Amino acid sequence: MPNKLKVEYVNIDTIQMSSKNAKLHPQEQIDQIKLSIQRNEFNDPIAVRNGVIIEGHGRYLACKELGIKEVPIIRLDHLTEAQANEYMLVHNQLTLNSGYDLEKLEYALDEIDYDMTNYGFELPEDDEEIEDTEEDLFEDIEKLDKHYGVPYQRKQIKNSRYNYKYTSHR
Repeated sequence: MPNKLKVEYVNIDTIQMSSKNAKLHPQEQIDQIKLSIQRNEFNDPIAVRNGVIIEGHGRYLACKELGIKEVPIIRLDHLTEAQANEYMLVHNQLTLNSGYDLEKLEYALDEIDYDMTNYGFELPEDDEEIEDTEEDLFEDIEKLDKHYGVPYQRKQIKNSRYNYKYTSHR
């Protein structure tokens, strides 16, 4: 039976970053997280084991900089130290292992009345840059097809405000 997670709120000074966290959090990313929290509130609890952060280091740093004193957490005290270390790496890696369905992404971005470049989405300079981005994307997809044997969708990226760096599995 899976562990039942419970969100609780704790003083931010009662938790600490893990010295084993290998994920980098440059200031640009922390600023993006801060902006997200300011615009959308804090909606993703920090996972801790015995007071040490397993996942959520970036959110923790953003909250510290924003002066937020109380943060939502989930306790993963049931994990062994080895499991916690594994989960710390797995949680970060799994988000990197996929991309976007470009049609859905384009639709979603076009529906948002906010400059999403603040979160790292890139605006193309002109139509030529969009075509260059498509060529680079398709070359990368062909490499992935050959290396992993995984078919990827090939989408046209035209008439959109943003450059897309990713594509999705079929």
